[in-house]
This record gives sequence, C-alpha cells and structure tokens, in this order.
Amino acid sequence: MDKNQRYIFFLMIAVSPFVLYALTKIQPTFDDWTYLTYPNDDPEFWKFILPYGYYWRPFDAIFGYVLAIDLDLFPALNHIIIYLGHLFSALMIYLISRQLHFCRYSATTATVFYFISPAMLGAVLDIDSINQIYSAAFGLLAMFCYLSQYRKRTALWILFCTLAVLSKENGIMWLFVIPLIAYTFEKKDISTFKRHIGIAIACTTAYFTIRLLLPHYSLSEQNEYLNFNLKTKLENLAKFIILTCCSTDFISLFHKPNFNLPFLIITTLLSLPLFYISFVKNIKIFAQQQALILIIAAFLAASPHLLTLFSTMHAYAALGIVALLLGYIINQNKHQQRLFSIAFMLYTVSAIMVDSRHYVATYRSGMIGYNMAQEVLAQTKKNTQRAFCISIDRNEQKYSTFCVIPYDAFGWGNAVYFHTRHRWPKVLKDEIISKEYAKCCLNDMIKQKIKEGYDHIWIVDGTQVKVIEK
Repeated sequence: MDKNQRYIFFLMIAVSPFVLYALTKIQPTFDDWTYLTYPNDDPEFWKFILPYGYYWRPFDAIFGYVLAIDLDLFPALNHIIIYLGHLFSALMIYLISRQLHFCRYSATTATVFYFISPAMLGAVLDIDSINQIYSAAFGLLAMFCYLSQYRKRTALWILFCTLAVLSKENGIMWLFVIPLIAYTFEKKDISTFKRHIGIAIACTTAYFTIRLLLPHYSLSEQNEYLNFNLKTKLENLAKFIILTCCSTDFISLFHKPNFNLPFLIITTLLSLPLFYISFVKNIKIFAQQQALILIIAAFLAASPHLLTLFSTMHAYAALGIVALLLGYIINQNKHQQRLFSIAFMLYTVSAIMVDSRHYVATYRSGMIGYNMAQEVLAQTKKNTQRAFCISIDRNEQKYSTFCVIPYDAFGWGNAVYFHTRHRWPKVLKDEIISKEYAKCCLNDMIKQKIKEGYDHIWIVDGTQVKVIEK
C-alpha cells in the first residue's frame, strides 16, 4: 500500500469518531420504534429468535434483548454497530479488489466509493438496518475467504454466507454470487464452480426446509413484500440504478416539499463525469465477461428487493459489487488514471454534499418525534396506564427514513413509552384518520375511546400533540 492509499485509509479512520458522534444524535422514527432492534423485554424470548412474521432474523432479536439491559444504549449502540459494520465492509472491498488483481489505485477508489456513496445512506443513517449492514458484511467476508488461499476457505464461505442469511434473507444470494465471480476471474475451475453451485442449491434448500419446520409466530399485518405490480418493479429498477451509480440530491428527486433545484443541479453535474467515463464512454467494456458477470451479480444481489419491496436501504445489498465493478472499469483503463482521478474527486464532493443533506433531514425527522414526545410529557398531569393515539393524516409526503411524516416520527405514541423508560402507558393503541373524518367525527371518537377505558387520548396533528386526560 503506497503513501496515498495509506493516507486515504488513515483519513477514513480519523473521521470515524466525528461521524459516530453525529450518527448518535439521530433519534428513532417510524418502524425503529417497533422493529426487533428496539429494546425488547418481552419474556417470550424464543418467539422472536425463531421465524417471526415474515422474517427470521435471530441476530436482530438478540440485539433487541441486549438493548433492554439498559435503555440508554438505544439508539446510540445501534448507530455504533451499524457504522462499524459499514467500515469493515469498506475494508473488505479493498482486500477483495486486490485479490481480483486490481491495481492499488483501482482498489482504493472502489473502497472510497463504497464508503461515501449515497447508496449507503438508507442503511448507515438508519437505526433498524443492522440486518442489512451485516448481511453485506458477512457476504463480503465470505467472498474474501472464498478467494483466499485458506485451507478451510470452502467451509468459511458456507459459514459466513449462513451468517449473512441469518442477518437478512437476501444474504442467501451470496451463496451463488461468490462462486460466479470467482470462476469468472479464474479463481476457480469449471468443475469446482459446478460443485459449489450444487452446494449453494443444497444450502438454500436446507435453509428453507429448516425455516418451514421451525415453530413460526405469525403476524396479521399486511405484507407489503407481496406487491408484484409491474410498474412498481420497473420503478424499483430505475431507483436502484440511480442510487448506486449516481450521486445526486435524492431528497429533491423523491420528496417534493424539500425540492431544491440549485442543489439538485449542482450535485448531479458533479457526479456526471464519473458516471459518463465509467458507464457510457467505456460501454464496450461491458461486453467483457468479467464486467458482464459483475453486472449480473449486482442485480442478483439486489433481486430479492427488486422483486419485492425496494427502498433506499435496499440499494446497500448490491453496493459492494457495484463498487467492485467501478474498480474493474478503472483497472481496465489505467492509462486514463488522471481523468478518473478528476472525475472521482468531483463525485466525492457531490457525495459529501448529498450525504450531508440526508443526514440533516434524518436528524430533523428524529428530533420531530423526540420533541412531540416531550410535548406529551409536558402536558401530562398524571401518568396513564391506557392511552390511545389518534393521528390526523393530512396527506403529507415522506421520503424513506430521511423525511418522515410527524406521526411516523412520533411512532404513533411509542416515543412516549420509550421516554418514560417503559413505565407507562402499559396499553397503547393507535389509529390514523383522514383530515375529513377528523372534522366531522373527532370529538365523537374521543368520547368513544374514553368510554372504552382509555384515560389518555393523544391527538396528533402535524407536529403538534394535544393531550386529553380522562
């Protein structure tokens, strides 16, 4: 590793304490309040460790119980674990790039791209994304071991792919992606490739068989993963390509209330040179088998989300392979290193701008929920055991976990339960009503809920919360 590469890695480590400090200031919103990685003191431990609803994510479940030891750990520990996983994966990108015989410059560029790409924001800025981060981290570690000269590399590949799958279901794709890449880069012969694909199929079959045989706790909620609308799938594909290959102000693209035309233009223009020289000017390179397989591998890694539910977090599943693709393209154009350096410098400026804006938006969304909870506590004269939260929907637009609707930031009342350190309310129910319904029926609804035994009614209207005590 030459002086420039050492300097870049030192810089990544040096900024980490400041990044971690900033991340720990982000407060929970939306399903951060209800997912497995929220402090869980439910005595039915095995209900969450075994397949739960549509998931089987035992590591998330265990982490929730760890947080319950001390509520002050949440959400800071979530942020720390997530960031360290991302930093580890960035190191894996460099090591894998070198295993694939990329020059140091190509490997370093791929690593920095992975580290700062806006495609990582949906996972790194989130609180419940430990599953996504470590599914990728274990997958990349499995690839590193598979490409290495370790005697037990096949066993390590299976082990770390298993950990990737138990982190998040899409990790199962690493079983197939890794042998495919290794064979294409002449790290394995055809007979080994066929044998290992057979092992991958056997492991996949075993996983689903075990999952079906284990006790399963069912949830009655609607499963948004089962939406197979073709238009939605095409939109998912477009989002995936934009998120992973470009750096632009996605808040302006996807959240009209925060539309900022100058910022959108500047960030897009700054990222275009790298996109152009990598994916347009060098389009002929995609006819090469290795580049083509990396593209296929990227789509395979993202396919569980592209075919079901896709959000900004899910772009992270394939970001590592996209970074390797960029490293490969640069490695094939060593004579244009100066041009790539200039383009990547501009991309870096754009990415930092985009990352910063998304951080600010996420921080503000979290503080909305925090302030709403404090408002309830300030208005409360006596603690309640039974509360009902009525949220008035005014058709606000949201953008992933960055720009969150106030009642989602409030967690439909769950923020109060957390800030009372789980002391009250012991029973919390909620309902979201339209603004039209609120005009005609809100008072009647309040009276009905009081009759049903709720001694606190919380009315959420925008960022304002009104407490009605029985």
